[in-house]
Amino acid sequence: LHTAYRRQRQMCIRDRRTILAAHVPAFCTAEQVQQMLLNLVINAHDALEGQGEIRVETRLGTLKQQASVEVQVSDNGPGIPPHVLERVFEPFFTTKDEGRGSGLGLAMVREIVEELDGQIQIQSVVGSGTTVTLQFLQVPRVN
Repeated sequence: LHTAYRRQRQMCIRDRRTILAAHVPAFCTAEQVQQMLLNLVINAHDALEGQGEIRVETRLGTLKQQASVEVQVSDNGPGIPPHVLERVFEPFFTTKDEGRGSGLGLAMVREIVEELDGQIQIQSVVGSGTTVTLQFLQVPRVN
């Protein structure tokens, strides 16, 4: 993920990692995870306009009364106004200048999450930043 992102944006990313205990597997492929994270990190980067921080964190949680894996992508950018937030998952909806975004990134992320029977939440405070939380059911361990 970091290599592809660096190439596309030609910038340096400070790599901070939170390793999920025992690399808990979830019901998704590496390609799906890469697609979702790339879209979320690009959106956060664009919102920051060169100033601020993006955090990607993982943790264990509960989804539909079952063990889950949570992935959060947060930024401390300008946040998303409520009238925009209610439309962010609409295909082709974008607030970016022409040529900078297709409006498909978050729609794609939501589609993948729903396909995996997961959940996506966006919390945003204007002036403070945005946090996108993805939740996926864990693959049951076989003993």
